[in-house]
Amino acid sequence: MNKNVRNLANGRGGLQRKKFPDAYRAANIRGHLHGHTHGDRADLAEEHPLGDLGQLMLALVFLAIWAGDSFFLRWTLILQAYIPWFVSVPAGAGIAVLAVYLALKAHTVVFAEVRETPAVIDKGVFRLVRHPMYLGSYLFFLALAVASLSLAAMGFLVVVFVFYNHIAAFEENVLIEKYGKAYSEYMRRVGRWIPRPGK
Repeated sequence: MNKNVRNLANGRGGLQRKKFPDAYRAANIRGHLHGHTHGDRADLAEEHPLGDLGQLMLALVFLAIWAGDSFFLRWTLILQAYIPWFVSVPAGAGIAVLAVYLALKAHTVVFAEVRETPAVIDKGVFRLVRHPMYLGSYLFFLALAVASLSLAAMGFLVVVFVFYNHIAAFEENVLIEKYGKAYSEYMRRVGRWIPRPGK
């Protein structure tokens, strides 16, 4: 979304939503088609247009499957006969701690600091993986599945991973267009989901 259209949406330059509803709607439509932006934060790249909604819907479906299988139906808790709770629950808790750490640290790096000159974010947890916030969210779901040993929940995590991988690839294409060689070099050094020791 170009600067003039974004200004129409935000009500700048003497234009306001109430006075120019058609321009405001047009700006919003273009924003949804081209990806989700972060308002005036020029240092942040746009996200996949369905990223937020998709994450919310998948989270709700996962939680329904996990809770239904773990506490009510108990159809796929076969592994509980072989792995005791004092192994699975601490393992899940450990994964959850890592998930929260990644998500919070990534959020702090991205949103707490405004970069006057837009640049590739490659510090903090972004030195480990390219999408630590998405990875943190995914690991939190994995933590719940591991804690209860629900095979149904673990199976649905395949769908969740495919979605996260898709929106991550979309955002990487946007970042390559925005930063060019600098982001390509970052991709060479840092893995999308798995750290690359020694890089």
